[in-house]
Amino acid sequence: MEVKVNPKSFHAYVRSKQKVKEGVGPLQGNQGTLVSDHQDMANLLNDYFVSVFTKESPVLGTCRGSDNSSLVSDVVFSEEVVCNKLKSLKASKAPGPDGIHPAILHECSEILLVPLCIIFQKFLDSNFVPADWRIANVTPIFKQECQEV
Repeated sequence: MEVKVNPKSFHAYVRSKQKVKEGVGPLQGNQGTLVSDHQDMANLLNDYFVSVFTKESPVLGTCRGSDNSSLVSDVVFSEEVVCNKLKSLKASKAPGPDGIHPAILHECSEILLVPLCIIFQKFLDSNFVPADWRIANVTPIFKQECQEV
């Protein structure tokens, strides 16, 4: 009976069943061979993404003011700011490369905020960013070409 009240829902349902979902691939490998295995295609895309991004120095001290003083020397990690950031984490999201689930950081924010403030401040004061903090999980998501309606 909903079709009589809302015919758009019927047409939307029919259109959803008519669409052909295309996957990614096959992709051309480094030696010109076609790669169609999902894991191999993911590795090929990852290798490409790694090749186009530059590696940065782990030292923050390259940003200097006009008097050659560090621009970040006055930054202080307050407990309030760190607590707010931890509380704003979405507990339903997946863990990052460190494997720590956001739900744990969210729930334990008041216990973790003092040690985290100290750790963040020590690294900032020493102009150093640990290599582990520079790792990210990048997942390419295939987007279909737009179709005109």
